Amino acid sequence: MTLEVRLPDGVRAAGREDWRQLGAITAEAFAEDPVNLWIFGNAAAMPPVFSRLARNVYLPRGMCHLIGDAGATMWCHSSADRELPLLSLVQLVASIMGKGTKGAVKRGLGADGARVQGIFVTVDPERDTAPLLKDYAANFGPDIVGLRGTPEQTKEVAREFKVFYNKVPGKTDSSYTVDHTAGSYVFDAKGKVRLFTRYGTGRKALTDDLKALLSEAA
Repeated sequence: MTLEVRLPDGVRAAGREDWRQLGAITAEAFAEDPVNLWIFGNAAAMPPVFSRLARNVYLPRGMCHLIGDAGATMWCHSSADRELPLLSLVQLVASIMGKGTKGAVKRGLGADGARVQGIFVTVDPERDTAPLLKDYAANFGPDIVGLRGTPEQTKEVAREFKVFYNKVPGKTDSSYTVDHTAGSYVFDAKGKVRLFTRYGTGRKALTDDLKALLSEAA
């Protein structure tokens, strides 16, 4: 059954092209909310996160409306499937890392932050197409590099770096998630692996390690 709503003057149904505007308006509404500030670290992380929720959950599975340029609603029934695709979920994490508290690592390096090159290699090249990777990389900034290979190349690289990954079926026949190793390798200026940072490493420890490596190459 389709629910039809008679909209008042000045209110229109939002389309898929409005996901950024929906996210920006919603984020502004929650910018001073103490709970959301505790979750995200600061208000700068909220717009990209709410925008991706709008694009991947509320627009395709719920109801969204815009009131001029300053008001928005995003509604989704509690029974709706809210499972996010892997890349969308990673984008949420990337948004928080790039603009929330974890972004303090690169900011803490000062001018040396420009000497740190981030590289992302997908373990799901069949779903993570080049356009999707480009969109994902943009969350980190213009200097991030996104790489994808064939399934065979991905398997070989994962073996070389001792990275585990496994496709897990989702709630529907066409959906799935990918479990994988949660960590990052850090190379020095000579291309040698020097660190493996596990998920949850504190920003102070990581910042100190990066400063030490950068000082060696200075």
